[in-house]
Amino acid sequence: MQNYVYARGGSAAPRRMKGHSEELMSSVNVFGGPNYAAQNAAPNGIFGLQDKGRPTFGVDLAEQMTRDNAEVPAIVIKCCEAIEKHGITSQGIYRVSGMTSKVLNLKQRLDKDLDSVDLDSPEWSGDINTVTSALKMWLRELPDPLLTHHLHQGFIEAAKVDNERLRQIRLHERVNDLPDPNYSTLKYLLGHLHRINQHAADNSMSMQNLAIVFGPTLFGQQMPTNGLEAGGVMADAPYQNQAIETILNHYRDIFIDESES
Repeated sequence: MQNYVYARGGSAAPRRMKGHSEELMSSVNVFGGPNYAAQNAAPNGIFGLQDKGRPTFGVDLAEQMTRDNAEVPAIVIKCCEAIEKHGITSQGIYRVSGMTSKVLNLKQRLDKDLDSVDLDSPEWSGDINTVTSALKMWLRELPDPLLTHHLHQGFIEAAKVDNERLRQIRLHERVNDLPDPNYSTLKYLLGHLHRINQHAADNSMSMQNLAIVFGPTLFGQQMPTNGLEAGGVMADAPYQNQAIETILNHYRDIFIDESES
């Protein structure tokens, strides 16, 4: 794959807040992983909806962001804005799943013609759990998860650190190691979750609850390697949640420059 910044016409890479360790790199290279082919377009069968041929589910993150000339995938912005507008105080937001048939319907619509889907319409705004489930499905279907297979073990080892301050520093380093598309998408998504948490008195979504939901979603399904049994992979789950909870708790320190405040 071409370098993401180069492919986007030389635009600047997203700013990364420096951690508090001499081990931090002064610059971050774009991950040179394999080039994933886009999965099949969404199935036909939605009346009156033309397939624009620009699927977003199951498509490599860097590919779709380069294709759309976007700093953050449009589907993420579209869903997060609707969720904050219509469901930020909804009890158990993100923890409560939408009806499977409606989620698949929305997925097909978003995949066929993202721009034509009005998430402010009563069909979707009146059942915001369908929107949250579609967004989580998009994250789960990324060929390489948002936190990447390549960095999976590094995040897990950082999350195992007992000292809160040192754990924050190590996780900050791993966040800064992310490829540009992943970093900018993660920054936007966790900013959204941070705002969700600000209404925890109404929606009951503490940082811990959000981390439990998004730990496996952002890390993806890490396949056993080097003879590691599936049970060993499952043992990572608490540390996935710990990583997300720590990053969320220190969101501003990790992502926000004082000049952005």
